Amino acid sequence: MGDNKKPEYPPHGGTTPPKNPVPAPAPPTQRPPSVGGSVDAPPSSTLGPRGVFVPWPKKVLGLYVLLADDDEEGFESESDSWTPELFEWQQQGSNVLFFTFIHPETMDIPPAFQKLAKTRGTNAPGAVPSDTVIIFAIGELYSISNLQATFLFHRP
Repeated sequence: MGDNKKPEYPPHGGTTPPKNPVPAPAPPTQRPPSVGGSVDAPPSSTLGPRGVFVPWPKKVLGLYVLLADDDEEGFESESDSWTPELFEWQQQGSNVLFFTFIHPETMDIPPAFQKLAKTRGTNAPGAVPSDTVIIFAIGELYSISNLQATFLFHRP
């Protein structure tokens, strides 16, 4: 009677075709379009009472950027001795950056966070791109010693 053959779709784990086909990769000389806009027209940011507001992208590719670690000399939460810069792959490969970690007991913003955040949109080497969202992450496990202690405690 009828054809019982199921349609074949690309292997993406579903039984229906994907709603949005995967876009072709951007040329390596350009920053890939952020999901909130395109290479030519980044999403607009606004200056408000709490600073620069960049809209949350529809799709997120975020990276954690370790900027403060109380177990590393010179990189402690209160250290003002260094000026962080992003690598090119960090600038081009994400649209959200999670600055890590704010010490959960003091909740003080490390100077490294402030320095890197102030570079957004300046186009300086190592600067945060203007259409990148910045999130300051609070860390319960903000150091290697705490991380090791957690793994030791939770071993079966």
